[in-house]
This record gives sequence, C-alpha cells and structure tokens, in this order.
Amino acid sequence: VGRFVPDKDYRTAIKAISILKKKRIDFIFDAIGYGIEEENIRIWIKEYDVEDLVNLHIRPDNVQEIIREADIYLSTSLFEGTSNSIMEALNWSLPVVATNVGDNNHLVIDGVNGMLHPIGDAEGIAASLDKLLDSLELRNQIGAEGNKNLRENYSMEIFEKRYLELIEGNK
Repeated sequence: VGRFVPDKDYRTAIKAISILKKKRIDFIFDAIGYGIEEENIRIWIKEYDVEDLVNLHIRPDNVQEIIREADIYLSTSLFEGTSNSIMEALNWSLPVVATNVGDNNHLVIDGVNGMLHPIGDAEGIAASLDKLLDSLELRNQIGAEGNKNLRENYSMEIFEKRYLELIEGNK
C-alpha cells in the first residue's frame, strides 16, 4: 500500500517477487496505490514475468478489505519517516518485510515482528517472504508481536503521554 512513486522502490518489490517465483507460485502480490510510477510498475511486472502473480489495485475503494485478506506486508521504500502503512499493517497483525530505512527499525524489530533488509536487497526480501509463506504459525507469531509492539509503543495513549512529557519538560 503506497503511492506509486520512485521513493517506494516498487522495482525491488517486483524483482523480489520474480526471485520468489523461481521457488514457488502459491502466492499473489497485491500492490495498492496510484501515482507517477504506475506505467513503470506495469513494465517491470512484464519485464520480470510476474503478471500471473501480481495484482495492481489503482485507487481501490476496498483497501481495508484487501489488507484484511493479506498474510504479509511488504515495504521496499528508499526512505521513510514513521511509516503509516507499516503501522496499519501492524495493526492488522501482519508480519512485515521492509527496508531498514527511517523509523522502520523501531516499528519492525528484525526477527521478532518482521524482517528488515538493506535498500534494494531483492534476494533477501524474497528469502524472507519465502520463509513467512512456509509457515502460518510463524506468520501468526510475528504478526502478533508486531501488533503488541504497536500497542505498547505507538498507541494514542503513549503518544499523548510522551507529548505531555515533552511539553512539561520544556517549562
């Protein structure tokens, strides 16, 4: 889920799907969004021969339904702040495979509630996806840990508490 812009590095995501396709074909990659990279994404899907495994959803009105049906969340961004889409995935208890950029390493604890990779690491991303696809138990365990981390560290109550501490500390 994200804007189809260069910063989201959909080429790496598509390449990872292509690498994973060499090992298995029991999955579908749903890309949800819109933007200036849409045509390039369509070209990469053909270039990497993954038309049969990728669904593009352009501005769908049922994003939550698509996410609810998902098993894993993938983010290949080149940079992030605190990723709203990753927080939403954690809220749905999805295990996350993401690039180690911005605050992703605070939201995703590598090996605990997801897997982090360097920018452009299509091979590593494909391996993490493969590992998660192999085990429903692992997906559920990692997804539950992600939801727990989100609730314990990023809830509205925690935000309000930290904000008040910040304001009161400046007096």
